[in-house]
Amino acid sequence: MLSSSKARNPLDLNGSDFSALMKDVVRLLAEFLDHLPNAPFIQHADRFELLRDPFMRPAPSESGRPLRELLEIISRAADNDLNTASGSALSAIPGSGLVSSAAADLISGVLNRYTGLKVGAPAMVAMEADVLRWMADLLGLPPTAAGILTSGGSMAVFSAIVCARSTKLPEDFRRGVIYATNQTHHALAKAVRLAGFPDDALQLVAVDSKLRMNVSALKAAIARDRDAGRTPFCISANAGTTNTGTIDPLPELAQIANDEALWYTSMRHTAASFN
Repeated sequence: MLSSSKARNPLDLNGSDFSALMKDVVRLLAEFLDHLPNAPFIQHADRFELLRDPFMRPAPSESGRPLRELLEIISRAADNDLNTASGSALSAIPGSGLVSSAAADLISGVLNRYTGLKVGAPAMVAMEADVLRWMADLLGLPPTAAGILTSGGSMAVFSAIVCARSTKLPEDFRRGVIYATNQTHHALAKAVRLAGFPDDALQLVAVDSKLRMNVSALKAAIARDRDAGRTPFCISANAGTTNTGTIDPLPELAQIANDEALWYTSMRHTAASFN
C-alpha cells in the first residue's frame, strides 16, 4: 500500500511512495534474476492451465488491489510463459534482456522528458545526438550521417522506408519498387503498406541455395521494372534473418545500389538505412 495520504490519487506518487513501491518490485525482480540461470525455456508442460485459475484473472476492482497481490499475479504469470530471458532461449527475442537496459527505461519513464525538440530538453537531445554519432562512427559512416533512436525494429524499418521514399521518389510515389527476399522480416511488408505503397511495390527477389538474395535475379528485376515504366528506388538486404541468420551478399548489393542510384537498407530486426 502507498504511504502518503497527501497524494491526489494513488498514481500520483512522491519520493517516499515511490521508494516503498520499488522495494516490493525490486524484491520480485531480484528473485527472478537469481532463478534465471537455471530456468528452462519452457517451464510448464500445460502452460494454459493457469488461465483457468480465478486468482490469475480477477475482475476489475473499483478500489484497486494491494501491490503485493498484483505482483504475485505477475510473478505467477511470468513463471508460466516462454522464458525468453533464459540462456536456453535462442529465438523469440522481445528485447535485450539486459537489466541495465530495463533500468534505463525506468529512468527515462520517471524523468519523462520530451526529446522531440531540443528546446524541451537540450541536454537530453545532445546526449542522444552523441550516442547516434558514436554508433555512426562504429559503422564507418561519414560525418554527414544522421539518424534517430526508435522504439523498436518495426518503427526503425518504417522510418527507413519513409526516408528512402522521400529522398528517391516524386510526390506521386506509387510506381516505386522495393527489392527484398522471402527471408526478409515481415516488418518490411508492414512498413511498405503503412508508407502508402500498393501491394506490388514490394518485389521478392529469388534466393540462392544459401537463402541469400540472388544478385543476377536482382539485376534482372531492376531492368524489367524500369522497362515497364516503374521506378526502382530501394534494395532491402538481410544482415542476419530471423529464421536462419542468413546474410545477403551485402557488398555486391551495395554496389548495385550505387550503380543504379537506389537507396540501400540493411535489416536485422532493426533497420540501418543508407543512401
